[in-house]
Amino acid sequence: METIYDHNPTPEEIHYVGLDLPGAIKCAHLTSPDGHCANIASLYHFRKNKQKMDEYINKIQDAEFQWGVKYSHYHYSEESERV
Repeated sequence: METIYDHNPTPEEIHYVGLDLPGAIKCAHLTSPDGHCANIASLYHFRKNKQKMDEYINKIQDAEFQWGVKYSHYHYSEESERV
């Protein structure tokens, strides 16, 4: 199963995604296939690579979870562009 670690994240990127928090690796939503795709999408959001971010968001099978990930990244992107 592909994970964020297959994309050579830096310590700063791991922190951005939240995988350096105590117990984060044990959370089911972070270790499910959809969770891995969400983490990778977050990584590409941080890297400002919208095409790759969308690619991984679209791999999320759970429609509600997919919507939440998509909304949070697009909303955050719009907010940061206004600053």
